Amino acid sequence: MPYFPALRARLLACLCGLCLALASCATAPDAKSTTPTALTSISAQGISLPGRLLFVRGGDIWQWQGGTGSQLTQQGNLAQPSWSPDGSRIACIQRGNSYSDIVLLSATGDSMLPLTHNDSAEPPNSQGRVRSTIWALYPSFAPDGGTIAYTSQAGPATGEPAADYNLALYTMPAAQGGQRTQRYASDTGQVGRAAYAPDGALALAFQPTGGDARPQILRLTQDQAAPIDGLPDDSYDPAFSPDGTWLAFATRRGQATDLAIIPAGGGSPTTLTSIGSARAPAFSPDGAWLAFLALSPGSSSFDLWVAPLTLSADSATIGEPKALTSGLQLDPDSGLSWGR
Repeated sequence: MPYFPALRARLLACLCGLCLALASCATAPDAKSTTPTALTSISAQGISLPGRLLFVRGGDIWQWQGGTGSQLTQQGNLAQPSWSPDGSRIACIQRGNSYSDIVLLSATGDSMLPLTHNDSAEPPNSQGRVRSTIWALYPSFAPDGGTIAYTSQAGPATGEPAADYNLALYTMPAAQGGQRTQRYASDTGQVGRAAYAPDGALALAFQPTGGDARPQILRLTQDQAAPIDGLPDDSYDPAFSPDGTWLAFATRRGQATDLAIIPAGGGSPTTLTSIGSARAPAFSPDGAWLAFLALSPGSSSFDLWVAPLTLSADSATIGEPKALTSGLQLDPDSGLSWGR
């Protein structure tokens, strides 16, 4: 599929429509020069979760395990973590001045290994830097753990005025030195977060260009993308259930955003939440819980929520959601990743 440049202003507008953080990243500083004196933790009473759940606060990765959340990193410029299928590695992005890279961390949040190299020697915030850097966003491990899907651009901005390439979907080996492969690109919109199904199929968020264009979720099979039957527009943040039979997502209705779920092959969606600000669904490895991010009541803080989940062949029901954190200002665009 062809891959055409888009004016920088239009690219940033589309990213805002997908709730991406690119506009703020464009002038973000490099890694913080200071780090906390100690890693911190939080806890919740009366609930213990299976597996390990990753989220992001203040540019650092945190992990919820059992009944406690603990800070894993002290970088200040990390986002969008994703567990490897075996739980031994974390892929995430590291943000710099007008660029971001995909990096690999150990399960404990250290041993950083860069997989992309999108930085530039040009001065910070300069036109030269804009024309020599690109973005890498939303890494996601394939089911075999050997491949990572992510969103990026074909190359740096070109032309006069500077025009960015649209964000497209790429895959690359989950190791240094591998070549990336373009999986899906469009001259009519930007690709956002992608999620793997257990069979290797991909669902991806897509923001068409245009003044009133609404985000949608497409299913990618054999490098062909198509809408999922019954899945509404104004939807994003796709997440497959562990067995691949269900797809959860965030969907906007007027001024409210809540979670819904639909059979992975298409059908009638079921609304799961009524909070009005819920996004970033993540299934527990056993499929018995759903985690998500939502605003705390009466505040502007995104926090971590969970709810028990019951899935069958033809129905999905959710129990009463409970907030595990309060006032932590979690990064909603980084989403969640729930591993073993």
